[in-house]
Amino acid sequence: MRTLSCALFAAVLATPAMAADVPQAVEPLAPVPVTLPFSWTGFYVGVNAGAAIDGSDVSNRLGGSFLTSPDAAAYQRQYPGSLGSGSTGFTGGGLLGYNWQFSNFVLGGEADINYAGIDSSSSRAFALTAPFVGNESQRYGLRSDWFGTVRARAGFAWDSLLIYGTGGLAYGDVRASARQTETQGGVTTFDWSGASSDTKVGWTAGAGIEYALDDNWIIGAEYLHVDLGRSRFAMPDAGGSAFTMTGRADAKFDVVRATVKYKF
Repeated sequence: MRTLSCALFAAVLATPAMAADVPQAVEPLAPVPVTLPFSWTGFYVGVNAGAAIDGSDVSNRLGGSFLTSPDAAAYQRQYPGSLGSGSTGFTGGGLLGYNWQFSNFVLGGEADINYAGIDSSSSRAFALTAPFVGNESQRYGLRSDWFGTVRARAGFAWDSLLIYGTGGLAYGDVRASARQTETQGGVTTFDWSGASSDTKVGWTAGAGIEYALDDNWIIGAEYLHVDLGRSRFAMPDAGGSAFTMTGRADAKFDVVRATVKYKF
């Protein structure tokens, strides 16, 4: 009996040692999340808002019987240059586009249509000198309510950051007007005026920067120079004389705007 008790006691003492020799189960390691670089490839839509800074100018030149007058050149030389106001208005609109990414290079195309709050006017007066006598008063105006662009884009991406250049076609409405009045001794001797209203086609170029907040939302800032070309219009004399003028408007403005895009 004593021998059996000793054997049981020895077995109990040996149990922890034997358990220590049994391999323990190892818990699996949690998988390490893999963050893939952002891909700019895909279709997107968005909105923009910012400022349109007018750089247009309007002027007028002699026409009609002025062109055959021996004094026309001397008369024209007394005219100051064109007038521009440099006013700033609100612009905003919608856009859509598509990007293709090749390694770090991104190529794409984008189109937009926008409201343009450009409404500029300017005026001045000057006196004619010998051999002419009289006082001239000039008033010019230019307005554009909307414009659109169709542009190519090319840039370089660092993961979620894209810097790009852009350029292409621009189009929009241009309404220009000009009036010039000549007085002698307080009496109006000539009163020339004219206006034009056209949808013009020109060009645009600029640059921008964008940042992807996540897989879908992208914010950015962009600068565009928009040139809608030149408009010409007749300025007959209200008194019916054969001395006429021709108005000329060069419509151009700069756009600085923020963009918000959703990439599908």
